[in-house]
Amino acid sequence: CLRQFIIDGIFFGAVKLHSGEYFDNSGNVSSEKPSGGYAYYKDGELTLHNFNFTSDPELVSGERGLYSEIALEIILEGQNEINTSDSDGIYLLDDLTVSGGGTLSINVEDTYEGIESYGGGMTLKSGTININSGDHGIELSDDFKMEDGIININADDDGIDLDGEVQIDGGSITINTEDNGIDAWDDTVINGGNIYIHTNDDNGIESYNVTVNGGFIEIDANDDGICGEISVNIN
Repeated sequence: CLRQFIIDGIFFGAVKLHSGEYFDNSGNVSSEKPSGGYAYYKDGELTLHNFNFTSDPELVSGERGLYSEIALEIILEGQNEINTSDSDGIYLLDDLTVSGGGTLSINVEDTYEGIESYGGGMTLKSGTININSGDHGIELSDDFKMEDGIININADDDGIDLDGEVQIDGGSITINTEDNGIDAWDDTVINGGNIYIHTNDDNGIESYNVTVNGGFIEIDANDDGICGEISVNIN
C-alpha cells in the first residue's frame, strides 16, 4: 500500500531514492556514481557529496527538501545545500543523525522549519549545519544531542524547539532568533562546547531543569538568559 511504498526509500521533493541509488545535481537518479555532486542512499545512510537541491513548488506544492519515514544518518562530504520555498528543508518521522566533515546549508523561505522530526530526535556527531528558517530552525519530538560539530541558526521563531532533553557535550552552536534560542520541554545538560545565543523577544535557554557542567555560554536575550522552570544548576 502507500505507506510501504514511502518507507521503501527517501524523497527529495517528488523524486524517490531507493537504497543503492544516486541522485545528482542535475536531477538524475542512477545506480552509477556520477562525476559531480550527488546524494547517495544506502540502508538508512544518506551521503551528501557537494550536493545541491532546490524544491520546485510549481511542480509539487509543499514538497519538502528531504523526506524520510525511517531513521536516517546523513554523512556530509564537501559543501551541500537544500533550499525550499513552501515546506520544511528536512522532514522525518524518526531519528536523524548527522556526521562527516562537510557542510550542509538549509535555506527555508516562509514559515517552515529548517529541520523537523515529527517522531524522533537528532544527534550531531560532526560536520557543520547552517540553517536560515522562517519558523523554528530545528523542531524535534524527542531529544537533541550534540557530540561535536558546528550549528549556525538564523530563525524567525525558536532556534531549537523540542519535546525532549538537550545534551551538549562539545562543538559550537550559534543561534540568532526572534523567540527562544533553545526551548526544551524537558531537561537541558551542557557538558562542554561553545554556545552563543541572541534572541530579540524571549529567553536564551528555556527548559525544566538546566544543568551546566562545562563549556562556554554567551547569551544576549530580551528576557531571561537561562530560564529553568524548575531549577538552574551551574557546576
